[in-house]
Amino acid sequence: MIMTMLRAFVRMAAAAAIGAVVLCGFVENRTAYAQSESSTDASNPLRLADTSSPRDTLMSFLTLSHELVVAWRRDEGFSDDVYVALRGLQETLDFSATAYVNSSLEQTQRILMLHEIFDRIELPPLDEVPGDAEVAAGDVEVWTIPGTRIRIRLETEGARAGDYLFSARTTGTLELYYRQVKDLPYKPGAQPLLEDWLSSPGQDVVLIRELNERLVGIDASSPRATLEEFLLSVNGAYRIATEAEAALNMSPPAISIAEAQDANDRASDLMLRAGTAFDLSDVPEARRYDTAVESALLLKEILDRVILPPIESVPDSSMVAAGAQEGVPYQWRLPDLSIEIVQITEGDRTGEFLFSAETVTGLSDAFNALSDLPYRREQGLRGVWEYLSIEPSPGFHEAYISTPGQFVPSANFLGRLVGSLPDSLMVLHLGQTRWQWLGLMLTTVFAGLICSLSFRAASAVSRKARTPISNWVLVVAPIVSALIVGAAERFLDEDLNLTGDVLAVALTTGRLITLFLFGWSVWRFCMALAATALSTSRFSKGSVDASLVQVLAGLTAIVAATAIIITGLRDLGVDAIPLLGGLGVGGLAVALAMRPTMENLISGIILFTDKPVREGDFCSFGDMMGTVENIGVRSVRVRALDRTVISIPNAMFANMELINWAMCDTMQISTTIRLRYETSDDQLRHVLVRIREMLHAHPKIGKEPLRVRFAGYGDSSLNIDVMTYALTNDWNDFFAIREDVYLRIKEIITASGTDFALPSQTLYFGKDQGLDEVRSEADEQEVAALRASGNLPFPHGSADRIEELDGTLDYPPLGSVDARSASDS
Repeated sequence: MIMTMLRAFVRMAAAAAIGAVVLCGFVENRTAYAQSESSTDASNPLRLADTSSPRDTLMSFLTLSHELVVAWRRDEGFSDDVYVALRGLQETLDFSATAYVNSSLEQTQRILMLHEIFDRIELPPLDEVPGDAEVAAGDVEVWTIPGTRIRIRLETEGARAGDYLFSARTTGTLELYYRQVKDLPYKPGAQPLLEDWLSSPGQDVVLIRELNERLVGIDASSPRATLEEFLLSVNGAYRIATEAEAALNMSPPAISIAEAQDANDRASDLMLRAGTAFDLSDVPEARRYDTAVESALLLKEILDRVILPPIESVPDSSMVAAGAQEGVPYQWRLPDLSIEIVQITEGDRTGEFLFSAETVTGLSDAFNALSDLPYRREQGLRGVWEYLSIEPSPGFHEAYISTPGQFVPSANFLGRLVGSLPDSLMVLHLGQTRWQWLGLMLTTVFAGLICSLSFRAASAVSRKARTPISNWVLVVAPIVSALIVGAAERFLDEDLNLTGDVLAVALTTGRLITLFLFGWSVWRFCMALAATALSTSRFSKGSVDASLVQVLAGLTAIVAATAIIITGLRDLGVDAIPLLGGLGVGGLAVALAMRPTMENLISGIILFTDKPVREGDFCSFGDMMGTVENIGVRSVRVRALDRTVISIPNAMFANMELINWAMCDTMQISTTIRLRYETSDDQLRHVLVRIREMLHAHPKIGKEPLRVRFAGYGDSSLNIDVMTYALTNDWNDFFAIREDVYLRIKEIITASGTDFALPSQTLYFGKDQGLDEVRSEADEQEVAALRASGNLPFPHGSADRIEELDGTLDYPPLGSVDARSASDS
């Protein structure tokens, strides 16, 4: 098939090249032709044909066609004179209603057909053809050659307005007129050229038409165009199929299997083109091809048995335009039949004329009612020869439904086998032969057996494999089974060639099974992806990440499988809107019933994505504290300080105020020191200086921020606020550092001769010695010395002193276990 198309495109390119040469030759030689003796208007060197009156148009055509034949015979093929003559002849015809209007080959063929017609019929004397005088009188709009329907019409608009041309209807029907006269004898002196031109290199007009039919499709611009194109397509397929079948069955065969398969493909393309003449909007998408072909065959069988109306009575574009009513779709019914051609008002084919959807539905009943009638005979029936392709295609439908393959049975591998079967297996039951029923049964059993074996094999391998390999093995079985069912569908449709309702049931059943298997494979695929992800070291068993991966994989699988199934059901003709509505109502009921569970699930996803806490973090929540041990799909488990486990629903936990102590970079030490009121001013300053120096000197205390300030007067004390940060985020280290800082503060206060104040009244007795006067005096002298030297550290200490003190304290303290461990290491 691919090679055939390649060859076709090569020929198409050659034809396009010839058309380009025609145009180039015309441009280069138009002046030379205008100056030749045969010129029809020597006064205008740019005019190749005179079309100022019907007489001039006819004379131009006869003169130029004579020159064309002479140049062709003289030059033995294409030459500049041939191209110039062709270009002049093209100016005498209106090709606007011709298929493939821009094809030079198509135009040339029609020109030569008109030349052949004139070589066989008698033309009137020139003085009887309207000339310039009659045109000047203004009463000549159209002139018909006597005894024919060949008309020369005045163009009233467009680029050719004012010219008399062979009308668009005449040009478009030349093939029909030629067929009607081709058996008549030539007139004396005739110069035929059509056959020689068709046999010349590059003039494969049939192939060009085939390519255009595949690329352009059916002309459905009017009921007449639709009916004629339908008949042409079906008869073309019938001719190709019967000729190929007969050639392949010759002894020896006249064509090869490959050539027969190519003919089958070409016939199939034509039948598919004929199927585009139907409105298949009510047919499920999965069955449109088969319905189109079967409808085309049934309609052709009906039309081959009835008397068709004259072609002139079938509305064309002009009749449609004249009879159309605004807002009302145009329709036309074949006389005495329930077969209608209607104008489509919506969808991709809006404006086209197609056999109605009701016609498609009633074709089977109409055929059954007329199937016992004999085929129509062409002779003697009014209007028969007016159609381009009216010959019947006897037995085409019966051969299609009762033979393997599609249109050339012997090209299929089952063809020779079925041909050798006994007649008892060729009997029809419910539209299928007995051998087709037998093939359907065997195919079903074979496909079911292969699918069962694939599932068993996948299950056995999965049990022996490790995760995640075992999960991936399970994906294979439904995919393989779906492919097997799909292959069985194609075999039943294309090779066994089931038709009608039996094919519809088989395809629908197979498609439903395929949808289920693909949905199942999507589920297993998502689970395998989750298992693969969870097998990495990043995820720990039972962690929030692992739980959420499993949940998200399941949700993704459900959504994807549902989408696949709904899309497939829509292709089968199932209305998805009520189904989705039902799912929506059911989903709402389930959602209401599962609201708490869904809240916890969504909150778990929020905890997973926002990550206010992680597993192992120490946190505060509400009035409780503890270490997070697990964040699951439904709840969070926290190990409290008393070693109990607290389980909190995700929704509740996510709405609490959470303090994550594990996220601290440093930990605050904050306290208030209360000194006795007997403490002197300089003694208080001494305490403040020593505490600041101690904190600056401490290796585990951050330098900024660090505050040691006299903060105010309490009820029974002078208050000093201390705030700094321990360089750790471990609670055990923090408690140890804070303990060391507090002990050093106590030592400083004791060494300063003052003491901690108690929230009580002090009664002084005679034996009370009061404050240590010696130490107080020493402290005061030290502060006085600092004041005198200008080094009093208020409100801030000097940078040099802070740098001198940095890290000079022993920590851990000398003599402690930690200090001994540090010195040993």
